[in-house]
Amino acid sequence: MATNSILDVNTSTNSLLIFAHRGYSVEAPENTLAAFDLCVERGVPGIELDIHLTRSNELVVAHDFDLKRVTGDPRRIAECDYAAFQGLDAGSWFDRRFHDQRIPLLSEVFKRYGDRLYYDIEIKDEEHGPSPVVPVLHDLIRRHGLESRVLISSFNPTRLAESRQLDDALPTALIYDTTKLSFARLRSAATGLLSRTPFVKPNNDTVTPAMVRLCALIGRRRVLPWVVNDRDEAARLVRVGVAGFVTRNPGALL
Repeated sequence: MATNSILDVNTSTNSLLIFAHRGYSVEAPENTLAAFDLCVERGVPGIELDIHLTRSNELVVAHDFDLKRVTGDPRRIAECDYAAFQGLDAGSWFDRRFHDQRIPLLSEVFKRYGDRLYYDIEIKDEEHGPSPVVPVLHDLIRRHGLESRVLISSFNPTRLAESRQLDDALPTALIYDTTKLSFARLRSAATGLLSRTPFVKPNNDTVTPAMVRLCALIGRRRVLPWVVNDRDEAARLVRVGVAGFVTRNPGALL
């Protein structure tokens, strides 16, 4: 795969950015190496994944703040060392064929796939004050030489501001959801439009031509909606002018 920056894909190559949501999660357990391996095998250009910082200062790939849903272990990730999770079965909940899948480290993912993939990394963080997650993430990206392959995403604009302070060249994306109307969600959408992030990631059914034009006018922000699984919806979004999308079923869309 070419080493074009994520920022260049949609402009210089006229290609769509397609990220498999938590890996190829319709056919393998989410956020596991099995789900990411499928993406490489089937030519999916990017993966979306979620990270948490453990008590031992390691970044693990998992969606929830605890591992109860995917392993049965109710302990919170932030309150444990990574060693506590190493032997947990993270695949059988999906299918017994994946009983050997574990909770991976982000460093393990970077080492395994390198520049064969693009990475949309969502920081999962409930705190609003300073966090150690961002510097640990930046250090890991630099050590693996993946600055041109990474997009840093979050619902929390504080984390994205911290990322820009450390390295403004690393692209960021503010995620927001307006499907359920509330002041907090509308405020999040407004923050997305006003933020300095080069990408915004709204829920797909709120994306309109006017939104895409507005984002382009306000600092040339590109729209990367989530989660898009339907071919007709994907075609609509392409006509509207999105930069790409996050999908659980990339094969159907590719």
